[in-house]
Amino acid sequence: MMYDYLIVGAGLYGAVFAHEMKARGKKVLVIDRRAHIAGNVYTEKIEGIHVHQYGAHIFHTNNKKVWNYITRFAEFNRFTNSPVANYKGKLYSLPFNMYTFNQMWGVVTPEEASAEIERQRREITGEPKNLEEQAISLVGRDIYEKLIKGYTEKQWGRDCRELPAFIIRRLPVRLTFDNNYFNALYQGIPVGGYTKMVANLLEGIEPCIGVTTTAIKDTLNDSQPIPVTIEKILNEVARTYNVMPSDIRGKKRNANVSAARQMTMYIIREVTGMSMEAIGQEFQRDHSTVVYSIKTMEENIKRDQHLKEMCSDIMKNVRT
Repeated sequence: MMYDYLIVGAGLYGAVFAHEMKARGKKVLVIDRRAHIAGNVYTEKIEGIHVHQYGAHIFHTNNKKVWNYITRFAEFNRFTNSPVANYKGKLYSLPFNMYTFNQMWGVVTPEEASAEIERQRREITGEPKNLEEQAISLVGRDIYEKLIKGYTEKQWGRDCRELPAFIIRRLPVRLTFDNNYFNALYQGIPVGGYTKMVANLLEGIEPCIGVTTTAIKDTLNDSQPIPVTIEKILNEVARTYNVMPSDIRGKKRNANVSAARQMTMYIIREVTGMSMEAIGQEFQRDHSTVVYSIKTMEENIKRDQHLKEMCSDIMKNVRT
């Protein structure tokens, strides 16, 4: 069968595009290397609970047109993300807002909160040299010590004074009693899960899932190189570092796995040209983590000839 569009990826972008093209009378073929549709928002019903297999996703937008569009394919609940931080048995509201400042210092007005933050910020003079100084310069030492330091050091596996300041460019501070994590007019989670919503978008379209590069290589001209996939890079790096691919994607933070993860992100960026935001989505890491990992690898490669040769070998192997 001939198609007007080959759509690679059955996530939100691919599903929306496929739906719109089908509505315009086009023939579309949707393929995905994963064994399911919905990409990173894939949900699976387990014991009556819709589990977000790649981390929690909360749909939110201020665009009424977007909201009216997506609610054609799913009913949304009224979920409001209001996280709390547990510091030594005491709970603090996030993001930082007047509830947080009241719990921290007993202040009740925005003026009192602003004055206390400003007083503590004066501890840092000049340009912040590391993440600790950057955080204190933004929100003061109390909030840094109780709500930033421990979490950040656990995330990165390093002392905050060893981390660069650019990781925390800004920290949102709200001088209102508002625990809503998002400043979005419309937000929620699809009733029935994201997978059902994406299936509704793909109604009348049979996606081909679990598709590998080898399954479509016959459609490529002989002169075209076989595309380098993320999985191929991941497997090659895992083999080189003697770790499991799942470890690189996972939460482990020992030195060898962390080094393999940084190498993987760096090579994906170099070989595929994928954006740092997209790499972050692939590995369920935020943008600053990807930026730090790639910059760290770039600096290490400049200093370490052995690492440079290892990186070159990995790139060569994934391209063949």
